[in-house]
Amino acid sequence: MKMIPVLAVGCCFLAGVSPAAANENVNQPVRAVVMPQADSPIKLLGCSALADDYVSSQVSPPQYLYTQVHVEVSFEDQGGTAAKAIRFGFEVDDPFYHPFRTMFGTATGTFSPGAVIQPHRSGLLNILQDDATAWNGNVAGQDIGVVLCYVKEARFADGSVWTANLPEEVKAFRESRGGTPTASPWPAPE
Repeated sequence: MKMIPVLAVGCCFLAGVSPAAANENVNQPVRAVVMPQADSPIKLLGCSALADDYVSSQVSPPQYLYTQVHVEVSFEDQGGTAAKAIRFGFEVDDPFYHPFRTMFGTATGTFSPGAVIQPHRSGLLNILQDDATAWNGNVAGQDIGVVLCYVKEARFADGSVWTANLPEEVKAFRESRGGTPTASPWPAPE
């Protein structure tokens, strides 16, 4: 009889120091925007993102550690040759469209022209399953406002490579959305 309380106390003590209990994460959907790329042979059909803010509860008050961003895409090869590797770019911005970080994900395989490739996972939270259409990355910034998704480059079965003209395309995209706000000085005190 005395052994049961000892086991119960030991069980609760181990659960209290579990590494999983030390950190909390808050899953939140993030607005993901597909940047139009008229000349790309790979059409990005969709992009979705989720942010997990990891917070340490081992200190008081709890302290922010980092944000992990999960992104997955669906796409179609619209060229005349099968794509063998496609690199996607994900610009993670704050609510003012200032970038925290640009991440990249590469899908490899044989992507036939006209075939729609969609995520194979059962959702963004299933991060352990291997999937050529989903990626994770850490950013040092909270309050993610938007993830800008685009095709960076593609390699085809015939050996050819297409590369995006990103500075011009991003600039045109931002201008179409009203541009990135520029800093203005605060009014002088009276």
